[in-house]
Amino acid sequence: MHDLIVPRCEPEDYETVHRVYSSPRAMAGTDRVPFSSEQAVREELARERDGSFPLLACVGDEVVGQLTLSVYTNPRMRHSGTSG
Repeated sequence: MHDLIVPRCEPEDYETVHRVYSSPRAMAGTDRVPFSSEQAVREELARERDGSFPLLACVGDEVVGQLTLSVYTNPRMRHSGTSG
């Protein structure tokens, strides 16, 4: 059995992330719309946001998911955030 590895997701990972989100099971049961193109994924991953940390979920050499952790920017809430 392989361990789950969680590296930072870089803009160069756009093809792999597109493949994950193109899977019919990736968006099933959510209100999210899948990325429509590899270019849209590339642009999204290249966009820098303060307090946003895109991550990959890898099992062995295979990317099995993507997650972004976001810290709230409000000074009273900076100790918490969201994931998506």
